[in-house]
Amino acid sequence: MSGIKATKKLLMGVMTVGCITLGISPDAVAIRLNFLDSFAAPSDPDRGNIDDGIAFNPNSGNLFISDDDLVVEVTTEGTFVSSFIPTGFDKVHGLSFLPNGNLLLSDIDSERVVEFTTDGTQVAGGIDIDVKPPSGTPDGVVYNPSTDTIFVADDPDEAIYEFSLAGLLLSTLDTRSLFSEFDEPEGITIDSLTGNLLVVDDSGGTNSLYEITTTGQLISQIDLSALTGFSDPEAVTIDRTNNRLYVAFEEESRIGVFEVQAVPQAVPEPVTIFGSLTALGMGSVLRRKQKSARHKEESKL
Repeated sequence: MSGIKATKKLLMGVMTVGCITLGISPDAVAIRLNFLDSFAAPSDPDRGNIDDGIAFNPNSGNLFISDDDLVVEVTTEGTFVSSFIPTGFDKVHGLSFLPNGNLLLSDIDSERVVEFTTDGTQVAGGIDIDVKPPSGTPDGVVYNPSTDTIFVADDPDEAIYEFSLAGLLLSTLDTRSLFSEFDEPEGITIDSLTGNLLVVDDSGGTNSLYEITTTGQLISQIDLSALTGFSDPEAVTIDRTNNRLYVAFEEESRIGVFEVQAVPQAVPEPVTIFGSLTALGMGSVLRRKQKSARHKEESKL
């Protein structure tokens, strides 16, 4: 996703530099979900429900779920396995597994993405990225093995950022350029079968799952609330070995379990989009700063 801001944002006070035209491959596919079941999210006497972030561990076959300063490991049926407190992190929102078996954690207080072992030890010499600027609220994080880069979903910024492992900002996707109400991107993962990003938009947005190419084109939108009766999806992860997708719903504190399939999808027309050298109008910047401050305050409740 090499630096993208859609032309639509010009109407909202965005100036851009550079222009490219992107399309997607004729063999592009979109996922289809079948809601199977759900189980209660983990809980802690001091912290309440644990349902802000979720990641599937392909090595153990278990799920890692985060909230505040706690990460809990459970089976895919919800049975407790273990837990740890990551040193120096108070607001863990995003999780993603690396090929070496370690975890990437994103923390909205320190505004960092850091590599940890699965027992909570920060990896010396491992990934440690300060994502601000531009991201002040890294709600979701995922590692992309095909490009060796990291994607960060930022709810208040209404954006998805791509970083190198050294912390260099590579691209920016404005989610509202894909759909005007897609303005609460929270959790993010990558489907290894299609190579597409899967992003959940919480109850402040559309309660949906969006499938997006890594070059920034919308493939599909699935209304998760209509599918499950649940609200406020905060995190998403996928297990392609067993074709299962898991979504953490904060309103009900449930982990939804879905069967996921890849099916042919009509290819959209190529769209012209603009490069990432942008200067936001002051009204847009102020609105997003206020949203970021409110988002962090709400996470303390």
